[in-house]
Amino acid sequence: MKLDIDLLRDIMLEVESAPSVYDSWKMLDPDAGITRSMLYYHVHMLVAEGLIEAELTPYRCVREHYRIFGLTLAGCVVLDQIRNPKIWKQGKAKALAEGATTFGLKLIGTACAGIAEGAVRAIL
Repeated sequence: MKLDIDLLRDIMLEVESAPSVYDSWKMLDPDAGITRSMLYYHVHMLVAEGLIEAELTPYRCVREHYRIFGLTLAGCVVLDQIRNPKIWKQGKAKALAEGATTFGLKLIGTACAGIAEGAVRAIL
């Protein structure tokens, strides 16, 4: 399955805004083309990278789903770096321009942090 870096960011933003434990099936949106397998793959990638805490669990008559407990400390740091949509877009472009053909949120977060730091320095 192809990794959708924007979906990873969207999941993290959704998890952050949830008031408590979040059930992944709430994120399913067939109209937006997000299938169960796509969602589970991307949640699994975020868990593997240590950006969110979640567990796979059975749920009523629905097959399995992820119970997402929240962002990890590392997830909070990365999300703070990639939160701003304008900086997110610039960070992705910068990472690609520097030759990254496959990259993760942490690399883009670093690029975004550099862009934000440059913007702050320009103001000062």
